[in-house]
Amino acid sequence: MRCANCGGEIVDGKCIVCGTGTQLTETNGYMQPPQMPSPEKTYSRTVSVPAWVGRQFISWIPFVGGIVYLIMLIVWACSDKFERTSKNWAIATIIVTVIKIIIGALIMAGLIALITYAVNNPEFRNEFENFNYYTY
Repeated sequence: MRCANCGGEIVDGKCIVCGTGTQLTETNGYMQPPQMPSPEKTYSRTVSVPAWVGRQFISWIPFVGGIVYLIMLIVWACSDKFERTSKNWAIATIIVTVIKIIIGALIMAGLIALITYAVNNPEFRNEFENFNYYTY
């Protein structure tokens, strides 16, 4: 028999090269390594549609809904106790929310700059003052 780690020969249950006791098993004439358990947890539960809808409506709770929703997203994203789909959804939602905040801040900065320009520009201010005169 051959060792699964290094391919060396196994004598008396141990590899003569690396010293481990794992060996290849023969299946259908081919040497197969021993089956290792999957490192990723398998989740048998799926998240139902009403559960997803309920999670979306948490943020609608007056006064504290947004804070509770943000805390829940962070917990879902950082914890391994929930379904893998919930974790991925929470991470994606946090990323999209950060992008929305950045885009919103850029739009607000642009609007503030435009309003500041309009207020401080004498020609623009003169047009605003004379606007009433031209309408009659």
